[in-house]
Amino acid sequence: MNNNAFKSTIIITSLLCLSSCGISKQECLSAYNNGLSLGKNGSNGMNQTTFMKKYRSCLTSYKVKLNYAAYMHSWEAGRNEYCSPQHAKQLGINNNTNLAICHQPKNIWSQFTPSYKKGLQKYWTLKGKSDCLKGLDKQTKNYTDAQKLYATKDVTFNPQPDYQNGYQEGIPLYCTQAKGLSVGSSGIPNNNICQSYGNYNNALAFNTGYQKGLRIYCVPQTINNLAFENKPYPSVCPSNDRLHHAYSRGFQRLKQYRYYEQKLKETNNSIEDDNRTISDNNKSIDSLRSSINDKTNYLSTLGSKDQQQIYALQDQIQSLQNQIEKYYEDNQRQQEDLSTLEKDKLHYQDAAYNVSHHS
Repeated sequence: MNNNAFKSTIIITSLLCLSSCGISKQECLSAYNNGLSLGKNGSNGMNQTTFMKKYRSCLTSYKVKLNYAAYMHSWEAGRNEYCSPQHAKQLGINNNTNLAICHQPKNIWSQFTPSYKKGLQKYWTLKGKSDCLKGLDKQTKNYTDAQKLYATKDVTFNPQPDYQNGYQEGIPLYCTQAKGLSVGSSGIPNNNICQSYGNYNNALAFNTGYQKGLRIYCVPQTINNLAFENKPYPSVCPSNDRLHHAYSRGFQRLKQYRYYEQKLKETNNSIEDDNRTISDNNKSIDSLRSSINDKTNYLSTLGSKDQQQIYALQDQIQSLQNQIEKYYEDNQRQQEDLSTLEKDKLHYQDAAYNVSHHS
């Protein structure tokens, strides 16, 4: 075999090795455990072709003998655990619809679905109760999408009855005076779920607290701050001159604040411009000084017979020094301007803070 053919063989062997020789001994030893883990997590195991490709070098490299049947046996053990009635219920409680590996064999699926539905019942009961405690109206709930999703997983389940039951469980917990006070003092509209789905006492308790809460929320300070935050006048509050005046003052605060913020932005831009000008001037000064040094050094090499050239160089040096002086003068003006701008900046910062913190 000539040298080029030998090199080609080495390259081809190396490329082939990338797909199989790169596997570690630990990967070979954990092959069956990987199958078990995939099953436990509700994932499909590798097909035989993929398995053989991945682990084909385990025997030759590490003397680890693997076979696909044993791998699938491990995966099935994981699948059986994932699809067990106990875990099926937990999947339902979590509203997890990753069910594909549980469809076969049929005996697993037949044991899986009843427990899974029990879990779904608990999930939707808790969901209804949770929505009630958030003050959501159950009439706005759409169950169709969930029902269709379950159907695609070969599960026939209607969430509505369990959701409704859970929602009603939440009514006595939500419809209290304390909850009404909390909702009202937060300025949240009353959607009357206690009146619609609770009894008389439920509605009375909640509404009593809610009205107390509104008296806490609907005060000039709150209304003023809402306007300052550019929020609309709250529909839950009464429309009277006192509150509308507070709202108007809040908008005036907002206008002032925006004015000071704009002035602050302009001032910061001017400070940046002045600092940039000073930096550019200093670079120009350094360049001029370098040029003066070059000319001065050259001047020192000239003799008395070069008087005309000496005078010309001296004039050039003087011109350069004059330019430097102008840059220094400009920097002095910029520094004076910066001093004024920094004072303006502090003024606008203080003004903006005061407007935002005092109504």
